[in-house]
Amino acid sequence: MNKISLIIKREYLSRVRKKSFIVMTILGPIFMAAIIIVPIVIGMTSHSKHKVMVLDETGWFKGKFINDNGLTFNEFTGTPNEGKDSVRKGKFTTFLYIPKAENDQTPQPIIYAEKQPDLNLKNVVSSTMEKEIEKIKLAEQGISEEKIKAAKANVSITTININQSGKEEKSSTELAMGLGYFTSLIIYM
Repeated sequence: MNKISLIIKREYLSRVRKKSFIVMTILGPIFMAAIIIVPIVIGMTSHSKHKVMVLDETGWFKGKFINDNGLTFNEFTGTPNEGKDSVRKGKFTTFLYIPKAENDQTPQPIIYAEKQPDLNLKNVVSSTMEKEIEKIKLAEQGISEEKIKAAKANVSITTININQSGKEEKSSTELAMGLGYFTSLIIYM
């Protein structure tokens, strides 16, 4: 049994002493995090300039899209096919078509673009439309925005641990989770 432990110890130390093990122990987690984080950051920060022509058949979103972060929204007067042709011919980069919704359904927008639109454009379009649709639906029910804002509440939860002796201590679930992630990273390294 003593020989087996000596062999295990020697193998372990020979692997741990290698430069590649030390380098990969440090760079491995950084590389894994970069694989996840870098595409997200690039997608969120690469604000290319888009001249977006908007054809809104519902009439709900006229003048609601705000020009910001390289996005310029202009009203388009024409048919959806003319808008698509204009993108294909390079007259503008992006065409946003909002068709009329049937049977009180939510309108489903379509973006036609010469290149893959970035996340910023999709987020601006969806958030603007969601806010406006909410306003319309609330107004139909006779509920004003002021009433909604007044009804919102912010709840803050305090957690207290009680030990066996009955002593109470404040605790933080978020801090415990963060500490758990940190220690698992240290153990991994």
